[in-house]
Amino acid sequence: MYHTRPANGSPLLALFFLIQLPLAARPIQGTSVMRLTSPVTKAIGAQARRIAADSLRYELYFWLKEDPQTYLDTSNEIHQYHFGALHDSCVKHAAKKTRFEGRQWTLTLTVSQETLGDIINRYAATSTRRYERNLTIARQAIAEGRIVPAITAGAKTLFHRIGILNAPDNISRTADTLRTQLGKLIDRVSINAPQRVIQGKPGRKPTRVPDISVYIDTLPLAAFPLRAISQYGDTFFSAMSTDDGSVPFDNMKIPFVANGSFLYVRPDYAAMLEVPIEPQTAAFGIAVTRAPEQMLIFKISSPVYTLQYSVNSVSDLEIPADFANKSYLESFLQDSCFLKKRTGQELSDLVIEIQCQVSRYAQDAAEKTVLKVEARMVIQPLQTSDARIEKHFVVHRQEYEFGPAVTYGLFFWESASQLKQLLKKEIQSL
Repeated sequence: MYHTRPANGSPLLALFFLIQLPLAARPIQGTSVMRLTSPVTKAIGAQARRIAADSLRYELYFWLKEDPQTYLDTSNEIHQYHFGALHDSCVKHAAKKTRFEGRQWTLTLTVSQETLGDIINRYAATSTRRYERNLTIARQAIAEGRIVPAITAGAKTLFHRIGILNAPDNISRTADTLRTQLGKLIDRVSINAPQRVIQGKPGRKPTRVPDISVYIDTLPLAAFPLRAISQYGDTFFSAMSTDDGSVPFDNMKIPFVANGSFLYVRPDYAAMLEVPIEPQTAAFGIAVTRAPEQMLIFKISSPVYTLQYSVNSVSDLEIPADFANKSYLESFLQDSCFLKKRTGQELSDLVIEIQCQVSRYAQDAAEKTVLKVEARMVIQPLQTSDARIEKHFVVHRQEYEFGPAVTYGLFFWESASQLKQLLKKEIQSL
């Protein structure tokens, strides 16, 4: 049993920091094994460390699961966050060992049983201090009837409770009581919109927006953080309710989504917690009759585009017809970016120009052949004041060891997939 005593010597706090290690306590290791054809470069070293760190992640997970008292739900965003923080600390404090056997290089990251215990204890101690501080704030806010501070501090309290592995019974009972109190508060919060349609063209400000308001019972609720998330999981906007409970749509643009797509306006727990995750009410273990949420719907007309596409080979490599023809991009722009191809005399909203260059060359020292696709991409909005986008990318690069001739169909398929995602990202940035 590892015991960390706080600096102030408080026996009560010391009790909170006791972490019972699994019965089969042992060091954990992450390993990367690579076959080298050249000296270890900075890029190769970074790749090996990533592989070893991923291996260490699995070892840490199974190590924690060996303790029947440790509850870890990897489908829960908050559990994922705390597990990720523990893993990052393990990687940082791991002992590194390398071994060469001929051309095989093995990198091993090892976290000893003692170091692992210290990492978990320190994390539990930090989480406990933050838990207690926010619990005091939440209790006071609940007693005074301050709704937003109570929900914010309560969410922080439960967030840090989850970071305490094997929490003592008194912490667990207190957290359960707080969950019940928060559930009753959140049940009183509602997000309303009499008119639920967002109308306009993607990439532009809406021509019609709903009037959204937040209430506590029947009274407007001010300073309540909200986040609008599309049915695809993308954040549309974050906002704070005003003094009259309304939600402003200032400087908002319609995203590139299909007509009839849904948008969900929910409490913004990410803003409350100030962490880069977006948990919903259930992630805290809070039971509510109905979580505050308002569903909106997009009524849009698809932007019209013109596409200019070319592929050039600067080596003796033959370009497959499927990659040389722009039809695969046109299908993607329609199905995944929700754009409409220009026909007839209609005006274009976007002019897209993509120039690809394919090259193949030998790396004699590494005994490899390298294939690379580069692209120049230009997107010119014509009907808005948005700036012209012009970027250059290395779309895809692949190394092949010298040997029998290989076909490159998979390489061009992967290049097409990468190019489509790069194009979508730039369109969505408009």
